[in-house]
Amino acid sequence: MMRGGWLAVCLGWAALTAQGGALALSEPEVMVHEEGGTYVVQADFFVPVPPVRAWQVLTDFDHMAEFIPHLERSRVVQRRGLTWQVDQAGNLELGIFRFRYETQREIVLLPYRRIEGHNLGGSLRLDSQTTLTPHKQGTLIHYEARGVAEVPLPASFGASLMGERVRAQFAAIQAEILRRNGLQGG
Repeated sequence: MMRGGWLAVCLGWAALTAQGGALALSEPEVMVHEEGGTYVVQADFFVPVPPVRAWQVLTDFDHMAEFIPHLERSRVVQRRGLTWQVDQAGNLELGIFRFRYETQREIVLLPYRRIEGHNLGGSLRLDSQTTLTPHKQGTLIHYEARGVAEVPLPASFGASLMGERVRAQFAAIQAEILRRNGLQGG
């Protein structure tokens, strides 16, 4: 997928390093831009837990609608070993624009390292990859996605507003990882 930005991400994480080599806990960094009708998303954040603990939340598709804003339904409809089929639906509000989306995806799990999502259908066609990188003080999580919405968004502000929504979703995931591990965000 979008590997060219990985060096920039690593350099960005170095800039977040606090005293003693520990990474500072901060809001997810999100970049969204549009390429010919396709939205390209990159998000990065740190959690002070080992990859296995972050993995438990990142792969909890059956409960995601309970902690991710605007996600109304999320469920695993089929499990074949480390390949799952996931069905999700929700509402995306972008300023005055609002649309309902549905997505069916094949999720390929490479435990504690990577989650790959491949579009199977729906009104939001989305392919993604989430990478977990161990750090001595926790886990760096990097998300990349390319998606096409059935309903086109205004180019003048679509990427900006989509970035806000993605940031809110990953902030909720980060908070859930912290909550499940008895930690407070900060």
